[in-house]
Amino acid sequence: MKTKIMKPLIQGGVILLCLSILGSLLSSSVLAQEPNEESGELGEGQSDYIPFEIKVGEMVQGELACKEALRVIIVDPILRESVDFGKIVGSFFYAAETEGRYRIVITNPTKETLGYTLTYTVLPTSLAPGTNSGPGIIRRNLLAIIFGVPAVGGIIYLFIRLRKKKREDFERKRDDFRKRIKKTE
Repeated sequence: MKTKIMKPLIQGGVILLCLSILGSLLSSSVLAQEPNEESGELGEGQSDYIPFEIKVGEMVQGELACKEALRVIIVDPILRESVDFGKIVGSFFYAAETEGRYRIVITNPTKETLGYTLTYTVLPTSLAPGTNSGPGIIRRNLLAIIFGVPAVGGIIYLFIRLRKKKREDFERKRDDFRKRIKKTE
C-alpha cells in the first residue's frame, strides 16, 4: 500500500526537480551576458574608443584595471558626452537613456605610457529593478510549483537567497554610482 502512494510522490518530486533545473538554466541563459574585455596601451594624452550596443533601461557595468587612474567618459549615440567619470581605477555603471551605439572613451591624463584592461558587461533590462518581464516571471511561476515539495523547496530557497544577495549588492553599487553622478553635476 505504501509503495503505491510513495511512487507517485517520488515521481512528482523528480519532475518538479527537473522543472526547477530547467527554469534555472533558462533564466541564467537569459540573464548571463558574456563580459567583453578590451586591453591597450595609451601614451600621454591618447584615447581609446570602445563601442557597445545598449537599449533603453539596460546598464553597462565596467571594471577598469590599470597602474594609474585613467579618465573614463561615456559618449551617447549622437556623440555627445553622456557622463564623465573622471580619473578612475575600478568599477563604473551607466544606465542607457536612449537606444543605440554608445562609446566608452578612455584617456591617459599622465605623462607616461600606461597599459589598461577594461572588462564590461551590458546588463539586460530584466536585471533592472521593478521590471515585470523576462525570466523573473518564469522563475516566480516555477517557484509556486516547486515549493509544494519541501526538500526541493529548501534547496531552491537557498539558491534564490544567494541570487537576491547578489542583486542587492548590485543595486547598492548602482545607487552609490547615481549619488556620485548627482554630486558632480
